[in-house]
Amino acid sequence: MDRDDIREALNWFRAIDPEVVFHEPINPRGMNFELCVDALRGAGFEAAASAFEELLDRETWVEYALEQIQMVRDVAAELGGPTIHTWPDRELIGSTSGETREQLVRMKNEVSAEAW
Repeated sequence: MDRDDIREALNWFRAIDPEVVFHEPINPRGMNFELCVDALRGAGFEAAASAFEELLDRETWVEYALEQIQMVRDVAAELGGPTIHTWPDRELIGSTSGETREQLVRMKNEVSAEAW
């Protein structure tokens, strides 16, 4: 999803006034990822399938995941909500260092905003 797609999705969510929106970037590990690639290819979306497959490269995935996390949080802030609860993958955290790693750890340890 690009910035416009994220803005559109968050506006849809805002319309139902959620307490929080949970976000985690696509993770290229496991059978579900392979099923997504196969489904895209089977539906004729070769370019999208190829883009997904690029995420199998660890450095490409880390760059993508960090960009997605920041973009979702930035767009939500621009819109004045909804509250975003980001769940960074432990492998993503382990692939970073310094302030980026500390920020991801804080995100992972944040208590979700729901009242219950």
